[in-house]
Amino acid sequence: MCEGYQFQPQPPATASQQLRAARLIGSALLVQPSYQGLVFATQLQKDRFDQWLSFAADVLVFPSELVTGTIPQIARADPAVKNAALAIGAAALGSRTREDRLAGRGPHYADALQYYNRALALTARSPPTGDTFPSVLGNRRAALMHLNYGNNILDHYDRRRAATRGRDHLVEAITSNFQRLTLQSWSHNGDHPRETAGRVLWCCRGRTERYAVDEMPDTFESLDEAHHWWETTQHHVVHHAPILIGFRVEGTGNKAPSFPPNQSLPIPPEQVKGHDRFRPLLKAQQMWMQGDDMERLQTLGLQIQSTYLSIPTVTANYTDAEALARMTPAFRRCVDLCEEFLRLQERLATTATAAGGAGETFTMNSNGSTWPLGAAAMLCFDEGVRADALRLLRDFPRRDGLWDTRVFVGMLQSYRADNLGTAGLEDQENEGRHRFDVEVVYEEDSVRWIKKAEEDPSVVVDPGELEHRISLP
Repeated sequence: MCEGYQFQPQPPATASQQLRAARLIGSALLVQPSYQGLVFATQLQKDRFDQWLSFAADVLVFPSELVTGTIPQIARADPAVKNAALAIGAAALGSRTREDRLAGRGPHYADALQYYNRALALTARSPPTGDTFPSVLGNRRAALMHLNYGNNILDHYDRRRAATRGRDHLVEAITSNFQRLTLQSWSHNGDHPRETAGRVLWCCRGRTERYAVDEMPDTFESLDEAHHWWETTQHHVVHHAPILIGFRVEGTGNKAPSFPPNQSLPIPPEQVKGHDRFRPLLKAQQMWMQGDDMERLQTLGLQIQSTYLSIPTVTANYTDAEALARMTPAFRRCVDLCEEFLRLQERLATTATAAGGAGETFTMNSNGSTWPLGAAAMLCFDEGVRADALRLLRDFPRRDGLWDTRVFVGMLQSYRADNLGTAGLEDQENEGRHRFDVEVVYEEDSVRWIKKAEEDPSVVVDPGELEHRISLP
């Protein structure tokens, strides 16, 4: 049972219901031309489903056939999926501002919760849309629990399936879309099962090679194909380098990882070769940059992420101060690309905003600007780059799944005001330590900073001096 939300228990599914679900998962879908065969109890219910379809199309820079095509078809036969979609539609319908969504002030909020609880009660599996609903409402813990639960479900499925046959087409589509949330989960210390010598995890395993990243083609035929391989590359590098981050969410059972005290600098080349394999896309990007605005936006997103990922790998998780200083041009390029991305996305959204009134920018993208800008604002040595990154976070407020620019801005201002960071290049005592040497713990209504205590036992420090709490905006 997913622990993101509490709900009233329902009677167990009947044998016929379980059989129907098993057949749906175990066989190819009968593709329908649309979802018009769905039966809605009221016009309002149909409006909520239509709102979900529109919302799902808007929250992804790279469209997902699973979300916009397959799931509506599954909803014809699976009431759990239908109710999950209705929950998101009801939460989004008539609730356009960040404040209304986070406070639950939307006109259909109560119905959205009922749909969501009904979806959870109807299935023991977290539906593919499960993490979107709590993300819309700003419930970071519930969203991460969904991601963890989905990760473990796919891990168990893969173990059972590996001994018999390959993945079902539907499950293949789900796993591909789940890869899009790699950074969302990783940046909050979400679950990632351990790999063994004899078994590679579902999210990393290739079809013919040990790792999927080793099957990358020399060229890409389309931006969608390039995006797929970037998600594969990014996931591999993040979890095999590994890239470490001291963020976590209270109540999910995970602790922030410890940074190895004697980590080699830089990270060995064999662990970052996935980034080198991505060069075919970088060479082809100039061709795509001449396309329409949406293709340009997609290309900018890929450039931002590939530029950002080069920084923690080269600097060994930001612990090599000299290497980090040399990466200032990469930080600058990343910030410049982010500004172009944000201005283009704002222009593309102008027509929709004018038609529907002012609303927040909400996406479920990892392929965007928020996390790289946060990293630049915290970790770059150049004051001008840090200032520009903070300006963009402030001038373009948005929420990308679990990431919230207003939260980032509040954290950064507190980080500087309370002098929580480590010193710069001239402080030799900090050599080999993470520049952002603070554990960040997301709680329900606040963020708690925990500074690492001195290792010298002779130095007595008041525990209260090591912790600082700020309220979430």
